[in-house]
Amino acid sequence: ARLLVTLHGSEIPKFSRFPLERFRFRRLLRRAYQIHVLSRHNRDALLRIFPELKKCILLVPGAPSRSVLPVEKKNPSSDGIIRILTVGRIHPRKGQDRMLTALTHLPSELKGRLEYHIVGPKTKPAYHRELRGQAAQAGLPVHFLGDLSPTELRDAYSAADLFALTSMPAKNSVEGFGFVYLEAASHGLPALAHRIGGVEDAVVHEETGFLVSHDKPGDLAKALEHLITDSALRRQLGQAARERAADFTWERPAKALYGKA
Repeated sequence: ARLLVTLHGSEIPKFSRFPLERFRFRRLLRRAYQIHVLSRHNRDALLRIFPELKKCILLVPGAPSRSVLPVEKKNPSSDGIIRILTVGRIHPRKGQDRMLTALTHLPSELKGRLEYHIVGPKTKPAYHRELRGQAAQAGLPVHFLGDLSPTELRDAYSAADLFALTSMPAKNSVEGFGFVYLEAASHGLPALAHRIGGVEDAVVHEETGFLVSHDKPGDLAKALEHLITDSALRRQLGQAARERAADFTWERPAKALYGKA
């Protein structure tokens, strides 16, 4: 049997930390006739450790989950509230605390026009409690919606005006690509994100959203304020995001990996 390996991202630093792990990881990958990665970041990270695998690597991203794609044209909200949505497990690497900090420092007159919706399972209870404490001091409505079903998640995307996921770097974990950015893009949402890992393959800076450095919170706050105050820019970025998301289909990786359309 032929071996095909797909790496989402975090496996690369996780299985390369210690000599024995790296030896076993290399032995496994050398058995593969093809190593599938989702982003340029994953490809480059793998080649820095195992340059001899270059000929086996195939870079093909995935696509938004079909279960959360929009089913009808989105209508602009009429209540004047701008809804910011974050989707990701409640974990420090997902950076929900960074978004809450940026929102807290916005001018009061802007906060009156905002709601922040956080979707995701509670994987770190202590961190979740910290987020709740931050939310109570943010000066705007913050809703923790939990782990939603596909239908509920689709509705959350549909109701939002702006998507934000400000993932943080971690020693043994990385944002290998970020399918939620494409899910949000399919709903016409511009994205606000940190420039880490494979996120640059999911969000195009100043075309489908804004990318800022994870260690410059002032830049995050400025980009956030810019997107909140400029509705025309949100529409422009959101339309470009929708059009780009349509190019990501599951037929493409199926054909590349298995020879099927």
